[in-house]
Parts: sequence; C-alpha cells; structure tokens
Amino acid sequence: MDTDIPVLRLEEVKMKLASILILGATLAAAPALAQTRYVAADNSLGTQLCISAATATPIGMVMELKETHLSYHFLANNLRCNDMSVGRFAAEAGNDRVASQFLRRMKQQIEIKDVVAKADVSLMVQGSL
Repeated sequence: MDTDIPVLRLEEVKMKLASILILGATLAAAPALAQTRYVAADNSLGTQLCISAATATPIGMVMELKETHLSYHFLANNLRCNDMSVGRFAAEAGNDRVASQFLRRMKQQIEIKDVVAKADVSLMVQGSL
C-alpha cells in the first residue's frame, strides 16, 4: 500500500504550530504598539506638566505635583496644553486615570468622546500657566 500522503514528524508539527502562534500574537499586539511621542516645545514648567499629564502614571503625576507644589485643582483650572484643558489633553492622550483626576476638579465639566484611532506620531506639546 503505497500512498503519497506526507508524514510530518512531531517536531515539525510543533515548530509549525509555534510559528503560527507567534505570528498571531504579533498581529494581535500590533495596534497596542502604536504610541505617540510627546516632544516639548520649550522647557517651561507648564510644558513639562502637560507631558506628564499625557504620559505619567497616577502615582507619577502625584509625585510631579508634590515636586512643583501645585495641586490638581489649580492645574485643572489654569493649565492649558496645546490650547485645551490639561484634563482633556490627558484624556486625548489616552491617560484616562490621570485625566479623570483633572476633569473632576474642573469648575466646568466637559464631555469627551474619543473618535480618533491611535497611530505612531510625534506631537509637539506646549503648556501655559
């Protein structure tokens, strides 16, 4: 009984399966790899705080505020990042946990809807106090 069906060894099957799994994981992670790089337009404190609002962890933002002796409340109502409130700027950057800290301390509430997909970009940032 002579057949032309190829016989795969167990090692070949394992290697092909591993290759398929790695390819699938890479493709699934591709959207998560898109990041925005924030570039300071100047060396002002406002610009540094805007970049922190966009990129810092909540604890990192608290540490930044302690270093500068400023409060969430003050910055939420006085700091503008690229002509928008610091809370809105942080939310558009995708830093929702930091954004919520600023937005809840604003004198006026703002509703934000995210309608833009993330992409690899460099964004010039300028802050003003």
